[in-house]
Amino acid sequence: MMNQAEKAELLEQLEEWNDADEFSRCIEAIEAIPEQERDYLLTVKLSRAYSNLAVLGDHGEHGTGSEVDGNLIQHAIRLLESVRTQGENDPYWNSRMGYSCLMAYSSAAIAYEYAKRWLSLVPDDPAAQKLVRDCEEYLEEEKALELDLKEREEIIRKETPDDVKKGGVSVNEQRTDHSIFTRALVHCLGAHRGRDFVWSDPQLELALRPHWYAGCPSTQQRIPACGFLSAGCPLDCGEYLGICAEIEIRGISMKLNCKRIDFTYTPGEEIFNFPEESGLPFIFDVEEELTGDPAVMDAVGEMLDEAEKLAEKAKAAIKAALADEDSRYHSVVTFFMEFHRDDVGPDIVAELFPGTDPAKLSFAEMVDFLKLKRFGSLVDSEMNQQVFILDLSFNPEITDELMVIYFDLNKEIFCITHES
Repeated sequence: MMNQAEKAELLEQLEEWNDADEFSRCIEAIEAIPEQERDYLLTVKLSRAYSNLAVLGDHGEHGTGSEVDGNLIQHAIRLLESVRTQGENDPYWNSRMGYSCLMAYSSAAIAYEYAKRWLSLVPDDPAAQKLVRDCEEYLEEEKALELDLKEREEIIRKETPDDVKKGGVSVNEQRTDHSIFTRALVHCLGAHRGRDFVWSDPQLELALRPHWYAGCPSTQQRIPACGFLSAGCPLDCGEYLGICAEIEIRGISMKLNCKRIDFTYTPGEEIFNFPEESGLPFIFDVEEELTGDPAVMDAVGEMLDEAEKLAEKAKAAIKAALADEDSRYHSVVTFFMEFHRDDVGPDIVAELFPGTDPAKLSFAEMVDFLKLKRFGSLVDSEMNQQVFILDLSFNPEITDELMVIYFDLNKEIFCITHES
């Protein structure tokens, strides 16, 4: 057990390492202390180190605009959740939650709530003021993007060739003329007018896989998988590139070992399917790191067959956390329920909990209204093993707030958190 002088020295050293972008050293130093001996402040400092490592990397190795390490940032949030009771009224805890949630989630909505809470605790703090402004700007952008995406979807629907709509394979042969590119890219360029078309764009159903210049076997002359083809390319684009392209829908596929659906996937590629695509009543996604391993995918199929049973187990765990004030998840599940019952408008509450009197509805009764929105699988960085994620929502068409439950390979819950 550290004495006060040793702790003060460690905290000073942590600040020096943090300022020098040596986040891994911060993590190693704090995790060298047994978990039961780490106090509230050290836990928050550990979360900060994981968050900064996820976003920046040691010595800024991630560079500007790099993808955030999702596993690390989620671990940072779980650490903060573990001390929520002590931190809810602490400006520093709310600031760390705000920054971490902003980088972790596609929407700034959750980060905005923590930013506002931070600002309410220290109204004159310029950093809190800036985070609130940033979140408000991001939320405005999200609204604009949502409208833009709807317009793009309509363009793609109108311009997709009929054989592509039906799932047919267009061609698998060498071509050097522009007509084949016009036909192949019309599906894609409808959503990318005046922009660069990225070959590896995961949102595109049309897989256009460039190989090498016709007649040139050297792999050095291959077009990179994430290369760019200008949306305003000249009419002789195909001839100029002299490309041997394989144009197909879905690519080489494997069948998932699952009883409930007949489902195929491409090894090495992420699975992300909406209900209308998979036939499942929820979103189904698997991290690309997992899809190349048949044994791992067998585990996905087995868990997918029991998705509803796992959802019921998750609901039972939420009810247990609501009833136990000493539970590490009590505050997060209580906040989630309070928000949907007390903080949204009466019309929305009535839609979320039809046939009830919301004023008399207990939190435990509300849990029964949760529905499975998403089943997913990824590699957890801390455990270094495959885990499974269930997103539960009262009504995804009305609210984007989620109860997220993490299961291990033994179908045991190891984390419950609130995301958006």
